[in-house]
Amino acid sequence: MENIEFQEIRIKVPEMRIWHGDTEVFPSLTELRLLMLFLSDPYKKFEPEELINRLQLTSRASLMTLIHHLRVRLNTCTACRRKCKKYIVTVPGWGYAFAERSDV
Repeated sequence: MENIEFQEIRIKVPEMRIWHGDTEVFPSLTELRLLMLFLSDPYKKFEPEELINRLQLTSRASLMTLIHHLRVRLNTCTACRRKCKKYIVTVPGWGYAFAERSDV
Protein backbone atom coordinates (compact mmCIF):
# COMPACT_ATOMS: atom_id res chain seq x y z
CA MET A 1 0.00 0.00 0.00
CA GLU A 2 1.22 3.48 -0.81
CA ASN A 3 1.20 6.63 1.26
CA ILE A 4 -2.16 8.10 2.27
CA GLU A 5 -2.86 11.82 2.41
CA PHE A 6 -5.94 13.78 3.38
CA GLN A 7 -5.78 17.52 3.99
CA GLU A 8 -3.03 17.99 6.64
CA ILE A 9 -2.72 14.29 7.52
CA ARG A 10 -0.08 12.08 5.89
CA ILE A 11 0.58 8.41 6.55
CA LYS A 12 3.70 6.71 5.22
CA VAL A 13 2.17 3.25 5.17
CA PRO A 14 5.33 1.16 4.65
CA GLU A 15 6.99 2.91 7.60
CA MET A 16 3.77 3.25 9.67
CA ARG A 17 4.56 6.92 10.34
CA ILE A 18 1.93 9.66 10.61
CA TRP A 19 2.11 13.43 10.37
CA HIS A 20 -0.49 16.06 11.15
CA GLY A 21 0.90 19.11 9.40
CA ASP A 22 4.58 19.24 10.32
CA THR A 23 4.12 17.34 13.59
CA GLU A 24 4.66 13.60 13.75
CA VAL A 25 1.87 11.76 15.57
CA PHE A 26 2.44 8.54 17.50
CA PRO A 27 -0.86 6.61 17.73
CA SER A 28 -1.31 3.12 19.09
CA LEU A 29 -1.59 0.32 16.53
CA THR A 30 -5.38 0.20 16.93
CA GLU A 31 -5.62 3.99 16.54
CA LEU A 32 -3.55 3.69 13.38
CA ARG A 33 -5.85 0.96 12.04
CA LEU A 34 -8.88 3.17 12.77
CA LEU A 35 -7.27 6.15 11.05
CA MET A 36 -6.42 4.07 7.99
CA LEU A 37 -9.99 2.74 7.89
CA PHE A 38 -11.37 6.28 8.02
CA LEU A 39 -8.93 7.49 5.36
CA SER A 40 -9.82 4.61 3.02
CA ASP A 41 -13.08 6.54 2.39
CA PRO A 42 -12.91 9.86 4.30
CA TYR A 43 -16.55 10.89 3.90
CA LYS A 44 -18.12 7.49 4.53
CA LYS A 45 -20.38 7.24 7.57
CA PHE A 46 -19.45 4.22 9.69
CA GLU A 47 -21.89 2.61 12.09
CA PRO A 48 -20.35 1.83 15.49
CA GLU A 49 -20.95 -1.91 15.05
CA GLU A 50 -19.02 -1.92 11.77
CA LEU A 51 -16.04 -0.22 13.41
CA ILE A 52 -16.20 -2.55 16.41
CA ASN A 53 -16.22 -5.61 14.14
CA ARG A 54 -13.54 -4.41 11.74
CA LEU A 55 -11.19 -3.36 14.55
CA GLN A 56 -12.05 -6.42 16.66
CA LEU A 57 -12.98 -4.33 19.70
CA THR A 58 -14.90 -5.68 22.65
CA SER A 59 -17.52 -2.98 23.18
CA ARG A 60 -18.96 0.36 22.19
CA ALA A 61 -17.18 1.89 25.18
CA SER A 62 -13.80 0.72 23.86
CA LEU A 63 -14.65 2.28 20.47
CA MET A 64 -15.58 5.57 22.10
CA THR A 65 -12.31 5.57 24.06
CA LEU A 66 -10.32 4.78 20.92
CA ILE A 67 -12.00 7.60 18.99
CA HIS A 68 -11.40 10.01 21.88
CA HIS A 69 -7.69 9.17 21.98
CA LEU A 70 -7.32 9.54 18.21
CA ARG A 71 -9.18 12.87 18.29
CA VAL A 72 -6.82 14.13 20.98
CA ARG A 73 -3.78 13.09 18.94
CA LEU A 74 -5.06 14.74 15.75
CA ASN A 75 -6.67 17.85 17.19
CA THR A 76 -3.86 19.21 19.34
CA CYS A 77 -0.53 20.12 17.85
CA THR A 78 2.04 19.59 20.59
CA ALA A 79 4.39 22.05 18.90
CA CYS A 80 1.98 24.98 18.92
CA ARG A 81 -0.56 23.99 21.61
CA ARG A 82 -3.45 25.15 19.44
CA LYS A 83 -6.63 23.37 18.56
CA CYS A 84 -6.57 22.17 14.98
CA LYS A 85 -9.29 21.16 12.58
CA LYS A 86 -11.67 18.54 13.90
CA TYR A 87 -11.49 15.44 11.76
CA ILE A 88 -13.53 12.65 13.35
CA VAL A 89 -17.14 13.75 13.19
CA THR A 90 -19.98 12.23 15.22
CA VAL A 91 -22.99 11.76 12.95
CA PRO A 92 -26.11 11.81 15.18
CA GLY A 93 -28.26 8.71 14.80
CA TRP A 94 -25.66 7.03 12.61
CA GLY A 95 -22.11 6.77 13.89
CA TYR A 96 -18.87 8.39 12.78
CA ALA A 97 -17.24 9.87 9.70
CA PHE A 98 -13.74 11.15 9.25
CA ALA A 99 -14.76 14.41 7.60
CA GLU A 100 -17.85 16.10 6.33
CA ARG A 101 -18.08 17.12 2.69
CA SER A 102 -18.45 20.75 3.79
CA ASP A 103 -14.95 20.49 5.35
CA VAL A 104 -13.23 20.35 1.98
